[in-house]
Amino acid sequence: MIEILVAIVLMAFVSLIAWRALDSVTRTSAHLDRSTEATLSTLRALEQFERDISLRATVELPLSPEDGNRPKLDEDGLPLRKRLLPEALTTERGRVPFRIEIVRALPDATGTLQRVYWWIERGTLYRSAAAPSDHFPLPAPDARSAVAVLQDVQDFDVRAWRPGAGWTRLPYTAESRQSSGLEVIIAQRTDRGDERYRRVIALR
Repeated sequence: MIEILVAIVLMAFVSLIAWRALDSVTRTSAHLDRSTEATLSTLRALEQFERDISLRATVELPLSPEDGNRPKLDEDGLPLRKRLLPEALTTERGRVPFRIEIVRALPDATGTLQRVYWWIERGTLYRSAAAPSDHFPLPAPDARSAVAVLQDVQDFDVRAWRPGAGWTRLPYTAESRQSSGLEVIIAQRTDRGDERYRRVIALR
């Protein structure tokens, strides 16, 4: 009888250890799944941003017919200075911590352009794309087209490589040779703590 009781106690003890081990494995697996999904979401956001940049308009931004080959003029009628960023990229700070506008081409529609905004607001990274158009002025994205790309974002910023000076905070309004690359940074709070992602995109 004693041997049976001892055997039952041992079996219960082994079962308890096995259950705790299984629970630990399950919790670890769930944590890894959440961590992996968070990383993949950030990488997908960076890939979409890079794709928008790679599809930016170049020769698709024409001068009006009456301008001919004359240089573009500013609102005061003076020749525009050399910009650090290509014509299709515009940045601003103020209403939101940082926003970049990209005028991009649609790969399957020749001559059709689209304005895209990326910005951070209240810890969320948004992307908003306007309806595509084949004539100017291009429509701007509206609030209904905004898509929350990432949550728990602490920082979203883009810097441009300024020839002879290095990475430069945007907007940059002084005259400059055109940038050869962009650096996009996303800082995010995750289960593993604060993480910072960085990607460099060549402007070819």
